[in-house]
Amino acid sequence: MLAFSVPEIPRLEYGAEEISFRVDPKLFFGLATRVRVLPRGLALQQQARTSAQVWVEEQLLHSRRHGDPNAMSGSDVDESDDGSTGGNGKGRRQQTFRRKKFVKLTDEDLGVDWYEVLQLSQNDGSTEEQIRTAYRRRCLETHPDKQKDHSDEAFKKVQRAFDILGDSETRLAYDSSRPFDDSIPNEKLPANADFYATFGPVFERNKKWSSERDLPSIGDDNTSLKAVYRFYDRWAHFQSWRDFSHLVELDEIDDNMCREEKRYYARGNERQLNYLRKEEQQRLRTLVERARKNDPRLRRKREEDEARRQREKEERELKRRQLREEEERRRAEEAERERLQREEAQRKQLEIKNEIRQAQRDLLAFLEQHGLLDETTTNKLLPHTVRRPNVVWIFSKVTTPAQAAAILFGCDEL
Repeated sequence: MLAFSVPEIPRLEYGAEEISFRVDPKLFFGLATRVRVLPRGLALQQQARTSAQVWVEEQLLHSRRHGDPNAMSGSDVDESDDGSTGGNGKGRRQQTFRRKKFVKLTDEDLGVDWYEVLQLSQNDGSTEEQIRTAYRRRCLETHPDKQKDHSDEAFKKVQRAFDILGDSETRLAYDSSRPFDDSIPNEKLPANADFYATFGPVFERNKKWSSERDLPSIGDDNTSLKAVYRFYDRWAHFQSWRDFSHLVELDEIDDNMCREEKRYYARGNERQLNYLRKEEQQRLRTLVERARKNDPRLRRKREEDEARRQREKEERELKRRQLREEEERRRAEEAERERLQREEAQRKQLEIKNEIRQAQRDLLAFLEQHGLLDETTTNKLLPHTVRRPNVVWIFSKVTTPAQAAAILFGCDEL
């Protein structure tokens, strides 16, 4: 027979003693070894939910007994309407743009310097630990029992300061609502303006809105170009945690609303806030672009690059001109060489013709001298005489001086 032990979920009442609870279901079977059953699926979810509920109740009981101002409140672990759980994450600066909670402070809250109430000299740069420490110290200093008139006004003000600064989202809303200079320098600076004195303070005061830590500063005239490029790259991807819920009328979302109604009003609130966030991003992008345009270090770099490009362009043009002139010179030399070759060929051809003509005249003179030349115009060959047309015809077939000389020397041998 199988037997399962089902633990009961304990409920802690006010004033009850702390208990130790652990969900450890076991499976028993007669005449068999003991087997440990681990939760899976829905059982695992039920175990996690039970453990979380017990832990929260223990924290609540502990806070009631010792009055610890840092104890977790029940609203911090309430489940959202879509089943997801919220949390502080990595700190108050690690806030995303899409929060489900929209904080709305009263005009009285916005008119008080709550950092001054807690005597925090770092103001909005104070850490959570510094705020808690200052809160405890101020609670002791302003407690009604320590006042001559037993007034609790200062004590209540300290409590309200911690309610605002001790909650991450409320503190974000409060810090975002404090007076801040959103102005940025003009696109074109005066001729005698100091770039670093003009833009440096603007970047420094806008660092407070960055979700990232250790944003680089603008530097000075001796800052390396690598650091300058890194500066503009980091600021070009600036992520702001700034909250604008105090600038618009947000719809209140009641817990009694149905899920669809909550989402409807949440989307409407997000639309209003997204518009202001886009304006903020545009303001920061304009600041970066104007600084980049007026930065003397980048201007010198642009001038050097422009001079280098101009110099390279001139060198390329000079090289092209040299190549063009070299090509023209080569072509002129080639044309001159061809002209000389043609003239040389014509001269040699003329010399050959003159030599052949001279051989022809020498042969005619030899034949005439020896009475062997017949002036008859016929081309008919005779056995003992040579007619002039015969000689002319023979030399018309001669193409080289050697052939002409052979004919002439053959006649001499006769």
